[in-house]
This record gives sequence, structure tokens and C-alpha cells, in this order.
Amino acid sequence: MKKHYHGISVVVAIMAMCISFEMHCFGKRTIFGIRSQGLNAVRELAGWQKCMFKYDQNRNFGALAATVEYDHSFRPQNIADFLFGTQRMNFSGSANPNRMPGDVLADYFGLPTDFSSTVCVNPIISSFIVDFNYFQAFDAKIPGLFFMLHAPIIHTKWNLNFKENSIHSGTNSYPAGYMSATAISAQDLPQSVTQALLGTTRFGDMQDPLRYGKVMGRQERTRVSELQATVGWNYNALWYHAGISFRVGAPTGNSTDAEFLFEDIVGNRHHWDVGLGLSGHVNMWENKEAGHCVALYADARVSHLCMTKQKRSYDLTSNGTGSRYMLLEDVDGPSQNLRINGNIPENQYTRMLSPVINKTTFDSKISIGVQADIVVKLAYQKDGFEFDIGYNFWTNSKEKLHCRDALPANRYALKGDGQLYGFLSTNDTVVIPLNATQHDATIFAGQGSGNSNFQNLNADNQPALAANGAGVNLFQLNSADALALKINQVQVRGSNSAILLHDADINNESGLLPRALSNKFFVYANYMWDNRDDFDPYAGFGVSAEVANTNACNNGACSQWALWFKTGFAY
Repeated sequence: MKKHYHGISVVVAIMAMCISFEMHCFGKRTIFGIRSQGLNAVRELAGWQKCMFKYDQNRNFGALAATVEYDHSFRPQNIADFLFGTQRMNFSGSANPNRMPGDVLADYFGLPTDFSSTVCVNPIISSFIVDFNYFQAFDAKIPGLFFMLHAPIIHTKWNLNFKENSIHSGTNSYPAGYMSATAISAQDLPQSVTQALLGTTRFGDMQDPLRYGKVMGRQERTRVSELQATVGWNYNALWYHAGISFRVGAPTGNSTDAEFLFEDIVGNRHHWDVGLGLSGHVNMWENKEAGHCVALYADARVSHLCMTKQKRSYDLTSNGTGSRYMLLEDVDGPSQNLRINGNIPENQYTRMLSPVINKTTFDSKISIGVQADIVVKLAYQKDGFEFDIGYNFWTNSKEKLHCRDALPANRYALKGDGQLYGFLSTNDTVVIPLNATQHDATIFAGQGSGNSNFQNLNADNQPALAANGAGVNLFQLNSADALALKINQVQVRGSNSAILLHDADINNESGLLPRALSNKFFVYANYMWDNRDDFDPYAGFGVSAEVANTNACNNGACSQWALWFKTGFAY
């Protein structure tokens, strides 16, 4: 018997694990961000460091550099897990006979109740970068003093690669009372999740189409990511140097506006970047007669990303991930011509629905405490040729929310799968808005065991019988829909009383990025045509691979590889 029970427990545990896995169809964060395309200590240091750290110069000298780089993300499954918890999601309507516990409820998107489809995502980020750098030393006046200017132009593409398959568009209409006072034909509803997420869908009382978190193919943007200016001082010796600098980055990229779920970002989301830098190198081995040298270089920058205003979308704390895509009822008081359990309720549905995200996307003031970009490389140099191999560590602390707009109190409630209207038992053409709410509904289903007969038995606070102001019972369906659905007309319930949303129900963490951390490995080869009457051109080529354990809980960085070509001249 022990073995028998043990076997059952194993099966139950496996089923629970499967259901738990399927239930993660949205990630813990509503936004995905990357390190600024303009912040790259490797790209900046490689190739021209011999132009910058010169010993025993009694003149002003400098250098110009231009870099062309292509970046491309890899490990798309990690980005998908960050945003959705999976690369594959099932959507199904509340009346679909094959509906599974982990399916996203298609009704929230205005899809027929017998709809079903499978969505797959394969997120890719790529960027084409043209980076200009200018270095000027003032040794003729103050030995070691220098100034740098950095202006990276970015063209970036973000593509969620949102593909929908196995679409069963469905034929069920919404009965009167479910999404509006009248029935809605399946022909008047969207036919796919892809269509529903474009932000153009309206149905019934939901006349406020999706304004944020939309999915609309590839997003592209071209901008200067940030203008960086650096003032510093180097102590230059024959075989080593040590330097310190102060850097300011002016935000010229775009700020987050939350319109799209996978939003194209150039730069650091419009933060001012203020920080310090340390640099140094030492010639570890040198053979002057043969022109050989092996040198170790290091460059470290630590900065603070100042507070800036951004649009951020937020989930609800008690309703889980993806709750921003559920539906809200607009409620108000006092109620009109409605009694619940014989009493006049405080509030009532006002015939307006909207996506949660339209009301939980706020102007938010955000900062990042610390950002660090550290590169170490070993360089082999022979005459004008150089070969580098190195490592770059980048990180920033998690975002800090200073303040945001507030959700109006006592104005909104979650619809779930509840019936919005009741029908007079003596004349079912008379329609009366109810006060049924479902504060524990999730993106996967309505509250509790569902609302299969539209009676609102799963409404909040021990749902009670609904009647009009004169005490005449209200049915859950009109006679035509009851006949079509083969469901008996019974008295509908309302909440006793309704549970409304408050600002404290907003999950602030869902709209903020966690800390980010990545490890980059690179190689670079460069040649400088030296001794050309104070005009020394150079050119080089590099390859890098940046690896990040992308995770919505503790790492918001992105894995990507890069190829770059750098050229310029020293004077």
C-alpha cells in the first residue's frame, strides 16, 4: 500500500509542477531594458590607448576615432522568460471545452468564449552603431590634463517575433450582460490575439482600446544614445600611467513611454549619468630592440543615473503576473434602481470597461544608484601592431522608484468573468447594471471556480441576490440568450458589497527593472602607422561576446555578441 500511495503522490506532484509551469505565462516585470548601446568601455579603450598615454610630452596632442559596430542579442529564451515566464503561451475562451488551467483567458482580449490559439515569442534585439570619440591632452599647459567627448549614434531594432498558431477563431457570441447590455456577435469580435494586441480593438462596453503594452511587429529607432563629456588627469610615466576622470552623460536617447510591451530603447532611458573614472596601465614585459611589448590595461567607471520621469506599467499585487491585461469595471455611487439582498448597494457598474494597463500606467520618477563599467585587457604590441584580449564587467543596481502617479480610489474594480447586467424577470428587455466584482480574478480565469452559468456565484463578499429598486428579481440572462445557451434563467447575484481597487493594490516592483550584470569577453587587433610627422592613422577590428544570466528576479541584462571596426588618427 505504501508504494501505491507513494506512486499517487508522485503523479500528483508531477501534475502540480506541470500546472505551476503552465501558469507562468507572464513575467514578473512589465518592461525589458538593456545596457545603453553608447556605454562600452571596451569599444572606447581599444585601438587608440597608445595615442592617449604619452610620456614626456611638452605639447598638446590628441586623437580622433570613429567606430562602426553591429550588436545582436542571443539567448532569446531568456528574454522571453523575463517577459512571459515562457516562450509558448496558450490562450482560450471561458467556454472552450479544451481549456487548461494555465491558459490565458481570451475573454479579456475581446475574443470569443470558444476561442483558442498558441502564441510563441522569440525576442531579438539588434543595433547598428556609429560611435565618434575625441581626445585632447593639454600637456603644454598642464601636463596630464585631458578632455574627451563621446557621441554614439544608434539605430536599434527590437522584435518580439510574436507568432500565433493553431488559431480557432471561435463562433460563440457574448450573451447580453457579459460585456455589454446587448449581445455581441462573434463576427464583431477580434479573430486573433495578434489582432487584439494591436491597440485598435473595441467591443461592447470596452471602448477604451489598449493604449500600453501593445504588440505590433518590429520597433525601430535612431538617435544619439547620450553625449558624454570627460575631464581628467593622467600621470604618465615611461612604462606606466595612472589616471582619474570626471564624466557626465547628457541624455539624448529616448525615455520609456510604455506603449509597446517590447519597447525599443536607445541609451539609458533618459537618465543623466554622473560619475568618476580610474585608469591605468603597466608594461609588464618589453624588448625595445625587437619592438615587442606586453602591457596590462585597466579602465573603471562608476556613476549614478539621476532621477528621471518615465512611463511605466504595473501589475496588481494580489492578482499575479499579467494582471495588467485583465479588464476593469468603472464603478460609481450611489447606485440607481438596484438592490442586493434587499439593500441599496454603495456603488454600481457605470457601463464602461477598460484594460487594467490603461489605468495602471503612470508617470514614474526613477533613478539607478550605481552603474559600473570595468575593462581589463592584455595587449601584445610589436611596432605598430597590437593584439588585445580582455574582459569587461558591467553592472547597475536595481531601479529605485521615488514617486509615481496614483490610482484613483473607489473608482475601479476587476470584472473577472462576471456578469455586468441583470434582466428584469417580468420584462427582460429592461437591463440594470450590477455591482458584481471579482477582486481575486487572475489573467488565467475569473474568481474561484468560475461563472459557468453567468449567475455570479463567484462574485465578491458572499454574493447576494439582485433585484431592481422595487424588489423585482433580476435574471442573469435574457430569454433569448438563455434559450440559445440552453441555460435556465435564474436570479443573478451581486457583490455584498463590491471590492474596489486602491493605489496600494499596485505592484510597484512589477514596473521596475532589477539589477543588471553581464560579463563580456573580447579580442581586438589594431595597426597604427606611426612616425608620420605627427599624423598617425590607425585601424582595427574586434569581436566580443557579452553573457548575462537574464532573470526577472535578479538580472535585467541581455546577452549579445558584437563586431566592430575602429579607425582614426592621432596628432
